[in-house]
Amino acid sequence: METTNVVIIVAVTILILAVFNYLHKKHVRFNKDDLTIKIKAIFEEHKAETLPKQDFVFALKEKYDCSRKEALYLFGKACELHIVKYEDKQVTIG
Repeated sequence: METTNVVIIVAVTILILAVFNYLHKKHVRFNKDDLTIKIKAIFEEHKAETLPKQDFVFALKEKYDCSRKEALYLFGKACELHIVKYEDKQVTIG
């Protein structure tokens, strides 16, 4: 009986750690300065002043190594912080 209890406790602990790790990494972390630097780098790499939204979000996704959903969240935050401007499906540095 003791061996069974130990195995169950270890299995539950591993499961809890796995779930915690998944939920912890689910949210992309950023700060305004880092986001500004990465956005400027995206425009410099493309050698353009404006980019289509789709290309910009893809580049942001690659820079942060995150999902498209998280990249769209970062794009929204960048617009909210006036780092970029979004007009007519085009993104420019704000």
